[in-house]
Formats: sequence, structure tokens, C-alpha cells
Amino acid sequence: MFEKKLIVTAKSMIVYIVLLFLWPIILHIFSFERMGAAYQLEDSFIFVLWFSVYGLPIILLTAFPVTVLAGWITRSLNGFIRISVNFFVHIGAAILASVILFKGEHEVASLAIVVAAVFFMFDEYPRYTSKKGKFLMSMVPVVVLFISLIPVGIHNYQVSMEMEQLERNGFPSPVIKINDREIEVSLNRASYDSIGFENYHVFDPYLLPKGILQDPQYDIYEINEGDIISLSLNQGMVKNFTADITYIMGGTIFSETISDKNNKFVVPDDLEPQSLSIEINWPRHQMSVSVMAK
Repeated sequence: MFEKKLIVTAKSMIVYIVLLFLWPIILHIFSFERMGAAYQLEDSFIFVLWFSVYGLPIILLTAFPVTVLAGWITRSLNGFIRISVNFFVHIGAAILASVILFKGEHEVASLAIVVAAVFFMFDEYPRYTSKKGKFLMSMVPVVVLFISLIPVGIHNYQVSMEMEQLERNGFPSPVIKINDREIEVSLNRASYDSIGFENYHVFDPYLLPKGILQDPQYDIYEINEGDIISLSLNQGMVKNFTADITYIMGGTIFSETISDKNNKFVVPDDLEPQSLSIEINWPRHQMSVSVMAK
């Protein structure tokens, strides 16, 4: 069995290297975000170099044991049950590996799943003698390719729509009120990332120097325990956001999360004069504002 699996692995590695050259082109086709942009040939060489150096060892260390395991599990099975189990062992292991190694990132995860389908195809192909059977088996990686890239296409379409909206309308304007009285705030940052933000914190709160507390050139607002600071947005993406309000109390940084459904923050007791940090988040958008309070 090991000799057969080595042959399967060798053939799959060849297909993998060929696929590396094609993968940036395939992703370019599915990338609505870059539609109309010229494809850069050097993208393929960078992609091939990177995934050859890092991808080949990972595949050899993971895919070969998986295909051996699949052979051991299915050794006493026959017919459709054996094919189904063999398929799900290969594909399931690829999905698990993509979640662990690539955190489920769609474009890389799709490549891992397609390579798993290639391993499965070469493992099953010799069992078929008819042209129809061989053709259907050879189409498995193609079908898996299109199915696995559906999330990529959906994601890229959403990104393209959001980019068009940003170009038309820009980022929404935050409206912050203290006890229903609107105040002026400074926008520190507004950014967009097509792959999204994860635990991404930019600005920390800081204590205000005593020398500026009475300086009229600074907008410093008086707040007291129990006051309500509310947040809303007046254009564009006014819903489905969360906001992290970060403040200092007793020398320790605290954070409280509000949202479009619960947009009020209650001022705690004994808050020193400081610049509060408010970071407004969507899946792929982020804004950061500051409120100086005393």
C-alpha cells in the first residue's frame, strides 16, 4: 500500500506545482474587487516560489499520512461507501488543516481542499476501467475547485460593493452625545481591510496633562458619574457595528463594548481627566475617534 500511496503523492505534487502557476489567475477571475485590472505575471512567480518553499513540506507532512490513513480506513469497504469515506477523509482533513494552519482564509483554504481532491482522484483513478468512470473521477478536483471558490467569489463581490460604496459616500460620520448633547470629536483613523480586522486595537486612552484642562483651544468636556455617552452614525453604514470604548481608571485600562442596538455607555465613578478611545468596528471597516473628558 505504501508504494501506491507514494505514487499518488508524487503525481499529486506535480499537479500541485502546476496548479500554483494557475492559482493567481483563477483567483483573479474570481476577484470582483480587481475586475478590469491587468493581471501581473510576476504574481504567479511570487506565489509559486512562496508556496513551493512552504507548501510542499506541509503537504508531504500532512497529505501523505492522510492518504495512508484513508487507505487503512477503507481497506475493508467496497463500492460507494468506500469511495465516500475515502473522499470525506481526504477533504475533511484538508478543511481541518486549513482551519488550523491558515485560520480558514478562503483563498489558501480552497487551494488545500483542491489538492486534497487531487490526492483522492489519483487514489481512486486506477480502480476505474471505463472511459466514463475515469472521466467522472478526473472531474472531481474541478468540481471541488468551483465549490470551494464559491466563498471566495461571494467575499470578493461583497468587497467590491463595499469599495464602491466607500468611493461614493465615504465613511459614516460618528455622532457622539453626552446626555443627549452632541459634542465635537476628532477622527483618528478610518480604514478598510478586505480580509477584515481581528482583535485589532489602534489607539489607547491616555491621561490629560493638567496644563491643558483649562486651555480653550482644546475641546474638553465635563462628565460625571452616571452620565450617558451615546454613539450613532449619520450616513452609510449606520447599522451592524460594534464600538469599544476604552478608558483608564485607577491606573488600569478598561474596555466596554456597545453597538447599534445598545449604543449607550454609562460613565463610571472617579474617572480622571483623559482622552477616551472609541473604536467603531464592522467586519471589514474600522473607525477610531477620541473624546477628551474631565
